[in-house]
Amino acid sequence: MSNYYNDATAALARMKAVADEISTMIKAIETPIQATIASNLMASQKGTTNWIQWTSLISFRAKHEEWGRKLHGIIMGYSREMESAYKHINKARPIEFTHADVTVGTNEPFAKAIQFKHTVSTENSAVDDMIAKAANQLTGESGEKPLATQRKIIDVMINDNRNWWPFTDKELATIDPEVKIEEGFIQFEKLKARCAERIRTQLSRYRKNNSGINRATANSLYNHPPSTPPLDMKRSAHGQKTTMLNNPLNQKLELLTIKMVYGHPRKFRNGTGVIAISKIVFVAHLENGKLAVKYLQHS
Repeated sequence: MSNYYNDATAALARMKAVADEISTMIKAIETPIQATIASNLMASQKGTTNWIQWTSLISFRAKHEEWGRKLHGIIMGYSREMESAYKHINKARPIEFTHADVTVGTNEPFAKAIQFKHTVSTENSAVDDMIAKAANQLTGESGEKPLATQRKIIDVMINDNRNWWPFTDKELATIDPEVKIEEGFIQFEKLKARCAERIRTQLSRYRKNNSGINRATANSLYNHPPSTPPLDMKRSAHGQKTTMLNNPLNQKLELLTIKMVYGHPRKFRNGTGVIAISKIVFVAHLENGKLAVKYLQHS
């Protein structure tokens, strides 16, 4: 098993070395090339050694960027599954990889089915698609078959600083361009509200075997009958997990949990201060027969 990792590590190190070398070579020749372009002598330079090398290097650098993003997405996705499984193995809990990305136990109090998603896309819509697809997978409709006794968890990581999900480019365009949103301009309460809204939309964006959930499969994810009083969003005094909350009647509720993870912490304004958010967690349930998504916690 380690031989695969060793070969991949060696290949990755070689790719990085070449990428670094390409950057150095581009810097060495791009100043005279750019001067040629600026002086409108570009046509006379086409076909020269410098020109051919420069255009080839630019193309090669773009390909390296494509390879890097794809490798990063794949490796980070597998790494997150590995860390989850490793954590539970160290707790002597049984794990499998057949009914979801990672399942832990069957009907024990800790039993859960986790669907991991990871994106390095700058596109807001990529995150939406992952939420909708993961929800459909956890219903068992698209091939995965998590057990009814396992708590269902969607875990999505956004790993590009330019992707400000849940806020769309249109929404961000309304912000003063002089403002640096990365320094904590957006209100935390706005983040919670927009996350809940976007998650609810994606869970409801049903397409058979592809995305979202419908009424026929909803009960495989959560159970919150219309007659049940509203959720008590605090943890149970009995130490139950965040996805096994109690309502005021102390009845255990199985909920769909959605964890949104920023690969690099994002800053938001909370009152008069600024907080860094790495993960924000929501729960989905039925409230008076309708889908509701509520903020649970953050870290």
